[in-house]
Amino acid sequence: MAAVLKAMSSEGRGTAWLPESHLTREFAEGSLVRAGDERWNIPVDVRVIRSRDPLPEMAEELWALLPGDEDTDWG
Repeated sequence: MAAVLKAMSSEGRGTAWLPESHLTREFAEGSLVRAGDERWNIPVDVRVIRSRDPLPEMAEELWALLPGDEDTDWG
């Protein structure tokens, strides 16, 4: 979805909230600019949750690639 919104914004078809990590080149080239100041930044905390039960091998390999500490204090 972010790619579609970025393309539409680049074509002058409106504004969009997009992950800053997807806009490095566009900001450097000046093809996209921020529509507001830092007050418009929205911090995002991503959490992935899984069962403690063993998963198929491919799924376990994917989970092994994810960085981070185990957090059991989320509610």
